[in-house]
Amino acid sequence: MKKIVIWSVIASLAGFLFGFDTVVISGADKKLQELWSFSYVF
Repeated sequence: MKKIVIWSVIASLAGFLFGFDTVVISGADKKLQELWSFSYVF
């Protein structure tokens, strides 16, 4: 039972960090595009 709790906490922290990194990178992407006047070309 103790191992299940430990693995659950580790998995939830990993998910939180993945989501947090995604948000941070998305926010930085817009600022960098403005800074260097980049845009997507399609």
